[in-house]
Amino acid sequence: MIPYRLGNVWGLADTLGKVVVEPKYSKIERTDKYVYGNEKDNLFIVQKNNKYGIIKESKLILDTKYNNLHADSMFIIERNNIRTSRKTILYNLKGEQLLKDSVNSIEAIQGGNNIQKLYRIAYGPKNNVGIIWYNPIKQSIEQWIVKDVFEANAYSYENIFDLYLYETNNRQVKKYDMLFDTEKNKYALLPATNSRKEPQIKGDNSPLYEGNSRVGSYSEARKTIIKTFNFFIKGNKILLKTSNRNLYYNTSSKTDTLSFNIDFEKAEVCNYGDEGFIAHQFKIDAKSIDTVFNRPNYIKFKKNNKFGILGAYKPIPAVYDSIRYFSNGINYHYFIVGKFSKTGIMQWGVVSADNKEILPCIYDDIVRKYRGDFWLLRQGNKYGLTDFNGKVEFPVDESRFEPSSDYSSFSIEKKNKYGFINPYSKCNPVLAYKITRNIAIGSYTVFEVIDKNNKVLGNGDKKGFLYFKN
Repeated sequence: MIPYRLGNVWGLADTLGKVVVEPKYSKIERTDKYVYGNEKDNLFIVQKNNKYGIIKESKLILDTKYNNLHADSMFIIERNNIRTSRKTILYNLKGEQLLKDSVNSIEAIQGGNNIQKLYRIAYGPKNNVGIIWYNPIKQSIEQWIVKDVFEANAYSYENIFDLYLYETNNRQVKKYDMLFDTEKNKYALLPATNSRKEPQIKGDNSPLYEGNSRVGSYSEARKTIIKTFNFFIKGNKILLKTSNRNLYYNTSSKTDTLSFNIDFEKAEVCNYGDEGFIAHQFKIDAKSIDTVFNRPNYIKFKKNNKFGILGAYKPIPAVYDSIRYFSNGINYHYFIVGKFSKTGIMQWGVVSADNKEILPCIYDDIVRKYRGDFWLLRQGNKYGLTDFNGKVEFPVDESRFEPSSDYSSFSIEKKNKYGFINPYSKCNPVLAYKITRNIAIGSYTVFEVIDKNNKVLGNGDKKGFLYFKN
């Protein structure tokens, strides 16, 4: 469902434009603006008379009577008075209160599975601590594994958890092995058997949030070999020295040296420098990325007043009037190349370091920014746009392109219709108003539009439908 504005009030419409929640709220927002991950539930925070409520699907599950609400992929959270009190009430995504006591903090414990989410909770006037097994499918607390202790923390260790309990404020610790009993369908506490050193215990005043972390794989690192390509000139020969290094153990194997029979009048070694690898916002297939190679330099050579490049095993021949590093860092490095036309005008294209044509030499200008995600193409007074890898997103025509400062997004205008592109979404020029950004609502994308005075009007979609009426 998409927020839908009628005059000064808001409701909800489906993606076909049918109004499913009557516009009567002063404000309505998608809840996943707070915490990533809530794509299945259509949860919206609505505001009326300076009070907040929650709509799920098309049903009001919490009435507009709360001072402050927000929601994430697991819980709805109410702070009764965010300025003067930390009193917080926890609800499930059905709008049912989960704990009678106020919750002071809640932290996700890494481990478990899709129906066994573990949380450490500090709650009540004494700020007691407990550990719960929460079932997001049933939207209920399945088990209080630990309750009413001074401090507790659990850490995933292979197929069990290390549980540390502090039952009094003298910080006397008890350690248990916490594991799931499949017969009884609950977590059990057993005497500790592993000898892992006790970790540092966190404080109890963490903010209320759903935690997450990213863990690297050491087994993958042990297998990863970095191959380094170093070019150099010795006498009148161009040489390539390659060596392999294990990423984890930092050990090197023997080097190999190759000689290239390139006929040149002048050659020089050029360094890629710190532009060698560029971070892009696009979702990229990791298997196709050239990250297992290190290419610190390349050879630029000249013959008959033309330029070529040697940056891989296959040289770019000396057929260009201009050639320079263009920076890419996704597959092989890219070079912008130029040839004079019959009228003496330089026309530009792009080739990769292994001499594959990315764009032909037909453009009067190819503009990109350092770390930019798009290239702006120009032929005469007409413009087009490619992505960071040279794929043409908008062909050269009468469209007008207005870039962000870093070329990470573009607003497009064509025949009084507007479009938009950034690394996450693309809209052809079909909307009657200028687009400022994209908004993901679950798996559906809409685009925020503004009037000539830069006032936000509402949203539109790729079909050209506007989710508002003035």
